[in-house]
This record gives sequence, structure tokens and C-alpha cells, in this order.
Amino acid sequence: MESTPFTPPSLETLNEQLPAYHFIDFIAKGGMGAVYRAKQISLDREVAVKILPRELSADQEFRVSFQTEARAMARLNHPNLIAIFDSGDVDGMLYIAMEYVPGKSLYHSAWNAQIDREEASRIVIGICKGLSHAHENGIIHRDIKPANILLTTKAEPKIGDFGLAQAVGVKHEGIVMGTPGYSAPEVLSHPERADRRSDLFAVGVMLHELLTAVKPKPNVLPSSLCNCGSEFDLVIQRATHPNPIMRYPDADSMANAIREALKSSAAKPTRNLSPTSRPLPGKLPKAAPMQKAVVAQKPEVVTAVAPESSPASLATPPRNLEKPAGADEVADEVADGFLPPLDLPSANSNWPLVRNMLIIAALLVVLVFVYQKLEIHKDTVAKKEYAHNLRIKEEEMRRRSEAEQAAKIPDQPKVMAENNAISSNVTPEKVEPAPPKVETPMESLERLQFALSKGERAEMPIGVKRRGDLDFFLVTEEMTWDQALEFTENHGAHIALPESDDSLTLLGDMLQNSETIWLGAGLTGRDQWTLLDGNPWSFEKTPPGIGSFATLSHLGNVKAAEGHRKLAFVMAWHRDGSNPSSLAAILQKTKKSLDTDQPIYPPGTMVQGSRYFLPIVRKMTRSEAAEFAARSGAHIAALSTKEENYWVKDHMQQLEAEAGIWLAGEKIAGVWTWITKEPWTYADWSSKELDDDEDASAMVYRPGKGWHNMSPDEKADGVLLEWSKDAKAQSAEQDTINAGTPDVAGLITKARDLVVAADKERNANLAANMKDLKWDLEVWHGQLKPLIQLQWKMPLEIIMTTCNGARVPTAEEITAAVEENYDDGEAPEMHPDIVKFHTYNFTKQKEIDAAFLLRCGRIRDAYVVKLKEMGSAAQNSGQQDLVRQLKDYLEDAEDVEQWTESLIEEE
Repeated sequence: MESTPFTPPSLETLNEQLPAYHFIDFIAKGGMGAVYRAKQISLDREVAVKILPRELSADQEFRVSFQTEARAMARLNHPNLIAIFDSGDVDGMLYIAMEYVPGKSLYHSAWNAQIDREEASRIVIGICKGLSHAHENGIIHRDIKPANILLTTKAEPKIGDFGLAQAVGVKHEGIVMGTPGYSAPEVLSHPERADRRSDLFAVGVMLHELLTAVKPKPNVLPSSLCNCGSEFDLVIQRATHPNPIMRYPDADSMANAIREALKSSAAKPTRNLSPTSRPLPGKLPKAAPMQKAVVAQKPEVVTAVAPESSPASLATPPRNLEKPAGADEVADEVADGFLPPLDLPSANSNWPLVRNMLIIAALLVVLVFVYQKLEIHKDTVAKKEYAHNLRIKEEEMRRRSEAEQAAKIPDQPKVMAENNAISSNVTPEKVEPAPPKVETPMESLERLQFALSKGERAEMPIGVKRRGDLDFFLVTEEMTWDQALEFTENHGAHIALPESDDSLTLLGDMLQNSETIWLGAGLTGRDQWTLLDGNPWSFEKTPPGIGSFATLSHLGNVKAAEGHRKLAFVMAWHRDGSNPSSLAAILQKTKKSLDTDQPIYPPGTMVQGSRYFLPIVRKMTRSEAAEFAARSGAHIAALSTKEENYWVKDHMQQLEAEAGIWLAGEKIAGVWTWITKEPWTYADWSSKELDDDEDASAMVYRPGKGWHNMSPDEKADGVLLEWSKDAKAQSAEQDTINAGTPDVAGLITKARDLVVAADKERNANLAANMKDLKWDLEVWHGQLKPLIQLQWKMPLEIIMTTCNGARVPTAEEITAAVEENYDDGEAPEMHPDIVKFHTYNFTKQKEIDAAFLLRCGRIRDAYVVKLKEMGSAAQNSGQQDLVRQLKDYLEDAEDVEQWTESLIEEE
């Protein structure tokens, strides 16, 4: 059945139907709808709004899936992902509002051009970072391609159009999941099996395309088409391997491999096979075509959200480098017009000599050309041989992997044939083939991860045991408590709870000999045990032993264990798709219970005095850590006292968090403070020299080492949450000069205010002094006899004009001013009374200046004393940046006059 063509609504219609947005212009239309540029009126920011066709919006299954995807994407926050702000329905059409990126797509910017390997690596690593964040949150893209990658004005990549292809499904007519040429084989053949490695396949294709301007072809190595180096051959071949098992396990692994390849290839000399290779500038121009024979019309690409109708290929290959060139081919090229025909001269010319010279020149050209092609042919043959050997190695690895899997499944026909052969002492002539490979329970769990994380329960992993509304699954791979907690949540489940004797019996029956598993319960204080869902421990006895988490052995014994141990565990799913025992759910319960007499804390919470601490181990940025704290009614831990810090170090030595977990320290203007407003009295840095990167303004705690600074945009291994009243106990107003956290800015402001006040007083005294001088001169002139008064009228007017400023001029300046208005030798000598008046007021002016400098010197001295006190306090509290800053301020204050002038100029 043919679908009705989608007609995008007009700007006027949308402005009426969506009053929360002001639609500015239409950007583009694609297979999944139309995109508009608009302004979100409430927040005064530009957004891109995508309107989906009614055909899709009317499909209830798609509508539910779309809303689920939109909510999932809205939780993501990463600089390499296009942020989702809002979604809804307008006149029967679903819409989604997202971040507007004022740039072009990667398709538009890199089309038909080979990109410098450093720039291509930078872009692809950025894409991997964005995908890593999405994958960690259970989101798979399924349609990675250059048209869905937008570049900012600084050429930073941002991934858009997440999850729409998957949400649509393949049953809608005219809609295809993924894009041929970029989609992994399993995406096109078995979409339900797509996982994070499917996205990495498309990333590998894009990396090949950026480096070579063409898509990958069988038996053609990227390094034979460009000067990227053979290291990139391995990266691309692994990323685009047809078998997902042979690809990189995650985006971070692929990003690291690209970094290593770039590092290795940069150390080797490379051939310049492609003069078109270039870096991507901040503002990307249109790429130059690869050859004149190819005529391609570039489509206009959306600058906010790329359309789905982009062509499958970015470029046409410039030439076939695989085919060797021989002398016969060169001769044909010459015959077909490689060299232009010559006009024959007359018989009386020197044609024979000219002809011979031209023939020699032509032969030289042919020889050079043939030599170059033969060299390229040799290089191509070597590359093919290298690729062939690489395929042999990969095939051997695959066979070994399959052999190991097959070894776990007894080959009954083969065993029987061998036993019969031994008993009859006759070698069997024929052995039955091994049975087809059967999907293991863990493989089925991995395949269903995305669906399970979204709450879908239509298909469950192989080996699940059902009891009532719960499904149980044993994971024999041993993990720490935090790893098991994150693993279960990534699959939409939780660690099985010990709710009753019957539940313990069920879990015990699933165990094998000598196995011990984690239970979904732990300490939430000194001696109180709580289940993962917040309900209290229901058994009469609490788990004996040392540790914060409950375990169950195959013998049925429940004991306590430290969270750093690695144990198996049982996953539990609720059939209705909910997960009331997730970390987010228990943290929400904690927040609601804080004002009650019996607050509910998550298992693993530690108590130190009146403070409750909970380490959460999972990759997150500083802003994501702040969200965790806000959701739980806690704050990021501030270890503001030595006792508090030593206690945390003692209780978290075994925590697996090499990159560190976030603390509440923050550097502002070179000064480290606690965001909780607690006083900064000391430091416990893990090394004397901190990271000097300006962006490294946040703090982490590294178990067994101490504090360290890092960028808040980087991902630490987790966060330490704290529930306490320490922050509330701090005064909202801090002292101007605090020994814990020196207020340098306040001290400078105070010094400037005092100097400026002294300067205003000095200016007032100078003005009064000038006024007195003019008054004395006017009185003196008025008392002279008329003739003498007339004689001094003009000189006095000149003197008054010269004294028009705030400061009394020198005697030389006054004399020079008078002489300028007379002919040579006619200026009168200065009257003794005028000299007397000027000398008095000029001397008084010097006294005013001296008093001002004396006053400023006292201010400077007090300022220096405070600076030194602050420097000592900063040194004791580990404020290394502040110590250096204070030394600079002390040097600036060495000269009183210069220091005073600098403060006055800043005012």
C-alpha cells in the first residue's frame, strides 16, 4: 500500500499550534519528517524542531516507542551529542525539539575529499566519545552516517537522529532501518541483534571514508588509497569486521585504538599518495572533487538535523589502484591521445632533427610514467599480501573461538564413533559433522540487552527461571558489588533480593557447587540492613562477618562480604517492565525519607559521626554526579576536616576507581573551595604538582592516593555522596579574610577602596589649595593703584589661565606662559608678591602629595601583611595556585607609587 506523501506544515500553522516556540524558517525535509529552526520563547534559545509525518504518529506502537526513545535521549548530556529538550504532539504529528547546531553535516563538509589523518582521527574520536556516553545509558543509534553527524563552527562533531530508525521498525512501508553502506550486516538482516558494535561498524566505514574519500572495498586497504599508514588498516578492518564478535567491544576501545594508530603512524615517514588530503578547518569550505571525470551534484544538507535521504556514498573512487599498469597500456594511452598529434613541417625544414628529439622526449615521458605505475603496482601487491596474511590470522582466530565454544558442547556422534573405533581397533571412515552452534544463555542476554533495558519482556534470555511476577537469571561471571549493580541495571534488572526463606531456596537451587553470589541487600549504617528496594531486612538474624553487602553460598549460608570481592549474582526482572530496586529508585526513596524519623539509605551507605557517605562507582562527568546528588537529596562529599578525610580513606582503600570519584572541591579564580561553603582548611593532594590545565578545575578522590584535579567534562569512575548538615551549618556570609579560604579579591577591593578614598581627599585638598592661590592673586591685584593695576592686568590673566587645572604649575611654567604672549624682551619680570603667593601654594601642594603617599604606604604595608598571612594559610591548606598568585601580588606592591597608580587606574 502506498503511503500519502508528507507535506510539511507551514511556519504560520506551527506558530499557531505550538505557541511555546517561534518558528523562524524551514530547514529541510527527509524520509522521517521535516526540520525547522525555531526559538524556544520561555528560555530565549534557538532550537531545531523535527515534525514527524501523521503516518508514523498514528501508529500506536511507534508512538510509544518514540516517546520512550525521546525520554531516554533527554537524559543524555554530552558535548558530542545533540541534546533533546522537549517532545510532544501537534495536530496529530509527533515532534521533538533539540539543540540547534549552527554548522554543517560531516557529509556536507567532507564529501568527495580525503581528510588529513589527524583531523579525521579527532573527529572520529569525538564521535566515539558521544557513542560511548549513549551506549553506557543503553541507547544504540543504528543509523550512524555522515549526514547524521553535525559539525559546529569549531568542527566539533555532534551526533543526531538517535534511535528513530529503531523506533520505527521495519514493518512501516518505505522506511528502512539503517543506511546501506554504513549499516552493519546484522542491522539489515537481523535488526533485533543490533548492539553497540553495530554502531562501531558504521564509525569504521566513516573513518575509511574520511581518510580515502571512498567506502571500504574488499581486498583494498585504506593505506593503498591515502597516506594514513598501515596502522589505520587494522583499526578499520577490525571495526568493519562482518562478525560483531571480532569488532571492538565498545566505543572507548575503538577511540583508544585510533589514538594509538595515529601515534604510531605519525612516527613513520609516509608516501604522499593523495595531494587532496587536507585538514578540516573550523569553518568548512566545500570539498574539491576527486577527478574531473566525476560530475556529482551535492544535495543541500540540514545544518541542525541532517535528513535521512542523504546519498549512500560520499564520493566516487578516483581511480583503480589495484590494476598494475604495463607498457602496452601506456602505449595505448599515447595512441588514444595521451600525447597530442604533431603538425608536420615542410620538407625544407629541420624536421628530422626535431622529430628525433621529440621521440626521445616522448620515450622519456613514457619510461617515467611506466616506472611510476610499476612502483605503485609493487606497493599494491605488497599491501594485498599483507591483507591476505591478516585475513588468514583473523580466520584462525575465528576458528579457535568457535572450537572453544564447540568444546563446551559434547559432540556425541563423534565421541561414539571414536569409542567404537577404539573398541574394534579400527579407525572410523566417517565422522558425523558437529551440530550447529547453539546460542548460549549469556549470548542471548547480550543480544536482548537493549530491549530489556527499555522494559520489554516479550523475549527473555535462555535459562531464565520464572516465579510469580519475577524472572531470574544466573550470571556466573564474577564482579564486584558495584559492577554487578551497574551490569544488572544496564539490562533493566536488579540483583535478586533475599525477601524470604522461599526466595533464598530458589536462589540456592540455581547455584552450582562452590558458588557464592551477591544478594540485593546491604548495610545502611552501623548495624542496620536494608534490601535494594528500601524495605528492611526481614530475617531474625543479620548476615554475620565483615563487610557491607549480603552473600549467599551454595550451602545456603548468608554472610556479609566487602564490596571489592568478585562474586557471581542472580539478576531479577519484573514482568511489568518496572525496576523498583534500581539505584535511581532507592535514591528517590532516600530523598523523600530524609525529613522522617527513619531515613532510608541505599545499601552500602557508611556512617561517620552524623555524616552518611555512599560511593557510587560508574562512569560520569561532574554535572552527572551533581544530578545524582540532587536526585537523592545529598550533595557531593566535601572532606573539609582531616578526621573526615582520613576516615573516608580508611574505608575506601579497596574501591576500584583508578580515575577517582568526584568530590565537592572546585577551583574558582585560582582558589580551591568547597561548593558546600564549608571552610577550606587543608589539602590531601596525591602529588605535589597538580594538572596545570586551566580546565582541570574539579576534584576527585583516588583510593589509596589522595585528591587530584581534573576537568569537570571528563568522566571519573564515580561520585561520593554525602548526607549531612555540615553545609547547612555554614554561614552564608564569609569573613573578608578567612584563614581557611582566603578572600584575595576582597582584600584587593578593600585596598583599592582605601587608596581611592585617599586620592579623593588629596584631590579635594589640591583644589582648595588652587582656589586659595587665585583668591590671593585677585585680592592683591584689586588693591593696586590704577596705573599699576592696568600694567599687571594682562600678566595676571595669563597666570590665572595657566592655573586653570587642579594642580599649581611650576614657576618655570608660569614664566614661559607669560613670555609667549609678549615680544622678545618685553615681558615684565614676575612681581615679588606673585612669586611669594606661588611659592607658598606650590610648597603646600608638595605637602599634600607627600601626605597622600604616606597614607598609601600605610595601606600598602597592611595589605602586604595580609597577603603574607594568606600565603602562609594557602601553603598550609594546599592551595598551590593561590600561593603563586599571592607572590605575584606581593611583587606588584613593592613600589608604592606604581601600586597606588595601578589601583586608581582600575577604579
